[in-house]
Amino acid sequence: MRLWREWLPEDVARQATEEEPKRFAAIVAGCSREWQQHHDPALTLKWLSLFNSYLQAKGDYRSEDLNTAANTILDILLQCEHNSAAQARWASAAAQLLRTWRHQINIIVPWRPLYDLLHASLRSSKASYEGVLILETKQSSLFSLVHRCRRFFPAGSAEEVWQELRPALQNLHTPTAQQALGWLSLFLPTHGLFQGEQGWNDRIADWMLLWESDAHNKFWRGQWMLMFAQVAKHDTQGLINWRPYMPRLLNQLQWAFQVPVGTASATPPFSSANSPVTMALFHGEVHTLATTAGKIIVYTLATTLSSPHSSGNPRLARSGSGKAPLQGQDPQGEDAPGVDVVLSQLEQLVDLLEQYFHPSNNGRWNKYLAKFVNSLCKHLNKRLAKEAAPPQGHVSNGTGASSGNGAVSSGRQHVSTQTQRRVAQVILRMADKAQYSKDNTLAVAACSAFSQMAFIAPDLVLPLVQTRFQVALESVSATHQLVSAIHTFAICVRPLLLTGFAANPDSAESGPVDSAEHKEAGAQAVAGAMLATLPGIDANDPRKTLACFRFYSVVLSSVGTLQSGPGSLPLYTEEWVEELLSRVFGILGNLEAPQTRSDHAAVQGNASSAASDSASFLLEGNSMFRPMMELLFARLPKDLQLHAIKQLARFVTTTTLASVTNETALICNAAAWAAPETGVELLLKPLLCKIEEEVKHDGTAGSGRMSKVGRLLLRRVCSSSAGAAQVHGVRTSMVTIATFQTYIKENSSTILCPACSELFTHFKSRRGVTKN
Repeated sequence: MRLWREWLPEDVARQATEEEPKRFAAIVAGCSREWQQHHDPALTLKWLSLFNSYLQAKGDYRSEDLNTAANTILDILLQCEHNSAAQARWASAAAQLLRTWRHQINIIVPWRPLYDLLHASLRSSKASYEGVLILETKQSSLFSLVHRCRRFFPAGSAEEVWQELRPALQNLHTPTAQQALGWLSLFLPTHGLFQGEQGWNDRIADWMLLWESDAHNKFWRGQWMLMFAQVAKHDTQGLINWRPYMPRLLNQLQWAFQVPVGTASATPPFSSANSPVTMALFHGEVHTLATTAGKIIVYTLATTLSSPHSSGNPRLARSGSGKAPLQGQDPQGEDAPGVDVVLSQLEQLVDLLEQYFHPSNNGRWNKYLAKFVNSLCKHLNKRLAKEAAPPQGHVSNGTGASSGNGAVSSGRQHVSTQTQRRVAQVILRMADKAQYSKDNTLAVAACSAFSQMAFIAPDLVLPLVQTRFQVALESVSATHQLVSAIHTFAICVRPLLLTGFAANPDSAESGPVDSAEHKEAGAQAVAGAMLATLPGIDANDPRKTLACFRFYSVVLSSVGTLQSGPGSLPLYTEEWVEELLSRVFGILGNLEAPQTRSDHAAVQGNASSAASDSASFLLEGNSMFRPMMELLFARLPKDLQLHAIKQLARFVTTTTLASVTNETALICNAAAWAAPETGVELLLKPLLCKIEEEVKHDGTAGSGRMSKVGRLLLRRVCSSSAGAAQVHGVRTSMVTIATFQTYIKENSSTILCPACSELFTHFKSRRGVTKN
């Protein structure tokens, strides 16, 4: 709602801002009043569509109305247990309401009615058949609702839920224990840790024993790991003493990666099975262990700092592996006073996993390693952003949790700059090996890790990325590395322009860099890469070509206009634009060759419409060709923009490329949007003149239809007019349509009727023109 209000006229936006909350309040009052009078769930379904409309609008509604709406919907939901369709729809609406306005809603939701509702609706047998789709939708909606309601459970609910399900967890050889664990993971509210709720240390000790009791059941390990991750995330007050449990906890986390050791298999030779009822109920609650492991590690950082009198395990020494001790460790590998024990354990874990990231060491464990790296980066950024945000006031909702919308006033120690750099070093060790992995998932995860760590430790990441790019660019025997190197360099462009890097790494000081010299070196590296990657635009290598286009799109979206001056790229813009357009036009010419077409009929000359409608790799789903062309014409200064449009006009008016019409029309569209007046004069009018000549020739010849050349020209006219119509395109095209209609009447020709119809439909959809 806030976005479209900026596009509306000021008086309309002001009226909508004032009226929409009142209408929402009226809907809430009407639904609540009717529910209080009749208590019939069937009568409330007519209000559901109205609720969904306002929930999707995400407006600024009053807290009182949101509280009333939440209480009313939950009350209706609890009373319609015999109508699965209505229950699923109301549960979905309630989940969206509590998710969108969780910081504004101040209610108390007892956990027991929801627990009884799920037991009654999901475990009891039904007398009538309802259908698998309805049952699955209801189950997913109710589970999502419980996830959103946990923060509103009253104080003390965590102990009540634990005591309710604890007896069923004692006998691990029964299916009841697995089901009880699923219910415990679903209903356990951990938001009480925000307000200092006690008793968690005792529960953690009991849970650790239960977790270790069954090490060969994936569901058992996964649910306990998920619970520990949630507790670690919400323990912002530092209530839990994690230090005694970290060795055992990290030992359990090693199960998440399923990597082989020596000749052993990556999975255990035996495992305990899950009951069918458990998997039917909680199949949607199973998360990847590697993802959860990264979350636990990040949120336990800085919670286990060693004391001045404690020493680390000598087996953690890095010197034995031929590597120098890391920052914060003495030469014997012992933890110095104040060193994070979790970080030391993480470094030891990466010592074991580092070899499995090597490109020559592929296996089914690659996806788990990729998810582990992604999880570390994601949750590290989330925690650092939360800690960097200024604390804001929180409104207590009476549940023991809080409903503020800013950073939590934390008693847990923040992650220090030194710890951030050490974590970045650990992640870079994994990404360094996985960048050129044969597994695409792992390679993409490594590139993403480089990009995210570049904002945390730019002086560590950016020189490495620059070096890798130069080596791949100059390599002759390993040309396959260039695509990954270009992609990595592209996603690091923004930190390169923001912070730069030291041209001479030996003279660089430790810590973040922000000097003018370093920024200039970063801009110079980007400009040099833009020139060096131009030969990579090759129709015979689509992957490399698309990587170059993605790189140019990132650069163009990160800078202003491509002109000389302070703060601009030190780029030979004229030469670069000239070479880029010539190579793009060369690709279009090469793709037109018969041997590059996908349709064999084109070789025989019978692919009139198929060739023109097919798209090349330039228009694939992952291609950045269109954004690059739009950004290019939009970022050019006026003189270069005029020169580029002239070059484009010369190309489209002198060539007829049947199989790449869509690509050519896309470039025309980008140019016309960037410069409407110039597009009218240099693109639209010449193309319209060619169409008239084509039409007159066809009419004289009596062919009865427009030739393929005419249809291609018409398509280019429609596409190039998309932007030109903003200024003069509509008037010009209306004159053209009138001219075509006159020509049809005078010559009794019908071949132009489809042309006029297509042209008019295009402008009507773009500009809202009214047909007379």
